[in-house]
Amino acid sequence: PDDGDGNDQDGGDDSGGDVPGDVPGDTTDPDDGNESETTETESDFTFTLSATKDHYIVTGYVGGGGAATIPAEYEGLPVKQIDSLGSTTAYKILTLNIPDPVETIGAEALEFCYSLISVRLPISLTSIGMRAFRNSYNLFEICNDSDISLTPGSSSNGGVAKYAENIYSSVSGESKLTSDGGYTFYDDAEGSFLAAYTGTDTELTLPRVTPNGNPYDVAMNAFLFFSAPTAIDMSAAEISELGGNTNGTLRSLTSVTLPATLKSVGQRFFANSKISEIDLPNGLEKIGNYAFSGSALSSVNLPSSLTDIGIEAFKGTAVTEIEIPSGITYLKNSLFENCTALESAALPEALATIGDRVFKGAEKLTAVNMPSGVTDIGAEAFYGCEALTGFVDSDGVIRFYLPEGITAVSDGCFAYCPLETSFTIPDQILSIGDAAFKSTYLTELTISESLKSIGAEAFRNSKLRDLTIPDSLESLGEKAFAAGEFTSATVPVKFIYNIFSWLEHAAALQTLTVTGTGTIGHDPDGIAVSAPLDEYDYIETVVIADTVTGIGEAAFAGLSKLKTVTIGDGVKTIGDNAFGLDGKGCYMLETVNIGSGVKSIGACIFAGWHTKQHATGKLTVNYAGGKIDWNQKVSKRSNWHFDVKTNLVMNYNVK
Repeated sequence: PDDGDGNDQDGGDDSGGDVPGDVPGDTTDPDDGNESETTETESDFTFTLSATKDHYIVTGYVGGGGAATIPAEYEGLPVKQIDSLGSTTAYKILTLNIPDPVETIGAEALEFCYSLISVRLPISLTSIGMRAFRNSYNLFEICNDSDISLTPGSSSNGGVAKYAENIYSSVSGESKLTSDGGYTFYDDAEGSFLAAYTGTDTELTLPRVTPNGNPYDVAMNAFLFFSAPTAIDMSAAEISELGGNTNGTLRSLTSVTLPATLKSVGQRFFANSKISEIDLPNGLEKIGNYAFSGSALSSVNLPSSLTDIGIEAFKGTAVTEIEIPSGITYLKNSLFENCTALESAALPEALATIGDRVFKGAEKLTAVNMPSGVTDIGAEAFYGCEALTGFVDSDGVIRFYLPEGITAVSDGCFAYCPLETSFTIPDQILSIGDAAFKSTYLTELTISESLKSIGAEAFRNSKLRDLTIPDSLESLGEKAFAAGEFTSATVPVKFIYNIFSWLEHAAALQTLTVTGTGTIGHDPDGIAVSAPLDEYDYIETVVIADTVTGIGEAAFAGLSKLKTVTIGDGVKTIGDNAFGLDGKGCYMLETVNIGSGVKSIGACIFAGWHTKQHATGKLTVNYAGGKIDWNQKVSKRSNWHFDVKTNLVMNYNVK
């Protein structure tokens, strides 16, 4: 029936959704002007009188499930239309008899009939709305007495025949449903299924074969009608597939014994159950999406025969350790997400892909290896692994490393992992995603020149003390290194203009070295940005490399604790107010070493500096070049814009 891949071909959602009956509210179609007052019937259905007042419309089902028959008439008028069976108990209907004179089944009218295994379509029926039988995974057979043409497997006509294997008329065929001891089977020698359990026993032993002697599988939602068993023994049955459950309905299940013939566990089959341990048989090949999600499972063996484990299969379980079989090459999304008791995971050498959020929230995980063949680690794969300091390498040593096939570190991949070690970004890494190493507590970081981009908050809240960004880096995201413990930073000139956006709250930063080519305080388009370092009034030392060509207007204004500046020989111009602006002076400046390349100094570069605000009352400016174009026809002292009480020492080494 259902392939368990999460994709409903008729446009519906086969993920299961909420359990019908837990969903409040009205599921009838919006008012289209063709209906009048609603009347409660004394039977299992509710009706609305049509606008023409000559027939009734079915608007809901409130019965106990099992075999349901819609009445042909209500209060002396015919029933001609089904708008909805609602969500209250429609999920318990197993067989539905739609009588003459019903002419129309509306869009999504039976969408909550998850357990429906058989339906009779009357000769009077002329139309079936879109997705009318959406989610009817177990609709094995249809008695079609209408003139509507139905083809097995077709998603047309509301999807009524999408899963049906037996389509017949009252004249030409017969039902293949058989029942015995509360078990209803779709019994076909070519493929039989346990379609539904309708008994009330809480401890079940499934029959070995069907009443006709056929081996069988378990259909999707087979236990939805009665979902309260506490124990199920399947050991005697020749079952190869467990078809799945809508939203994990076996919530009372505490123990299960599986058959040796089992090949596949369907989606959500054991989800939300109370099973704490399970013995999966050798020969099992597939575990479906969400199969054990939210269960009490704490111990599980994964047989070597497994080749496919679905998304979120063990999400939120209590497993403490796991060994992934060698046949698994892809750990799918959220496989062990929120497994807060998980301490160790052994990954196979053949593993190539670790999906998104696979170990997210596994806060006790300490021992996990990283196979050398892994080429992709998904977003937030190890997010919140609060005990993970690294991976167990081939020598049994725990250290942080990445396989050679990894070219990008995904968003949030290692966020909130302690990683208390130094890390050299490998040469093959081209990008680091948003929040990739957020709050990782890395103490040392070496960025390779092959790295092209660092995403937003990539290293936020780190324990890094020194930062060196190569000029080869092309982009830095917002708050990439925010709230770090940096005392020194080496930054290309192209990232100075917006430094506060990516280095926000670096309150311990004392030494700044500027590298690369360009003018400090200009963005990549050459547009001046006033006082870009204004927020960093704790910097005491600035070193400008020889490759830098200029200092823009007010580039360092506002660094009130700046004491020493060394300007490389490549700098040709120093712009107006470079180290001082009204109300934003570099008041602590003691020494400025100007390289030999400077030929032009703008106006008022030390505006606001004077002895009253300075510890020594003395500023020494050393210039290694020759003549300077003062940029004004006034005295040198006025051009530098010192207070009249300034004690200025000018040392010129004229060559």
